[in-house]
Amino acid sequence: MVYTLERSDMNEFKQGLEPTSLLGTLLRWVGFVADAASVTLQFQVIVSACNAVLTYPVMLVVGIPNATALLFMVFFSGMVPVVGNFVAGAVLTMLAYQTKGWGGVVVFQILTLVLHKVESYYLNPRLAARHVHLPGFVLIVSLILWEHIAGFVGLFLSFPFLYVCMRIRSEMKAEHELEVAAAPIVEGAITP
Repeated sequence: MVYTLERSDMNEFKQGLEPTSLLGTLLRWVGFVADAASVTLQFQVIVSACNAVLTYPVMLVVGIPNATALLFMVFFSGMVPVVGNFVAGAVLTMLAYQTKGWGGVVVFQILTLVLHKVESYYLNPRLAARHVHLPGFVLIVSLILWEHIAGFVGLFLSFPFLYVCMRIRSEMKAEHELEVAAAPIVEGAITP
């Protein structure tokens, strides 16, 4: 927020810093954290939109009243990783029971399970892998580990943590390659 309001002052301050200094490095890494938050929000919006678009026709077929208003509930609950889909599914399952009885319950239980699997094992890993260049399996393991470490909050921290680590790793790898390329070549010496 501060950056947005004082963009020119912040950019001038950033340009005055030595990139390899401690403050320059920390500022760059804080930028990585901001990028991670932005990317996380972007792909969570995509996942939420997919959930809403796939759920809406089922709500219409089952005959759930106020389906358009509930579409927004599905979208906003989808903004919460992993569990948001289950919350929306529980609400819709109760409404389906009131509308169609046990048949509606079965339809929404299956839909909730399918959407959760699509979100957790297809959409999130694929969207995240475009930014961190890691296999989907690593992303899923990270999600599980962060959930165990930090509980519900860990679901929000998993991808940003990986994103920042991968950006720092890429930066350090690039610096190392520059150092190796700039090192004088001594005849007969073994280079790393």
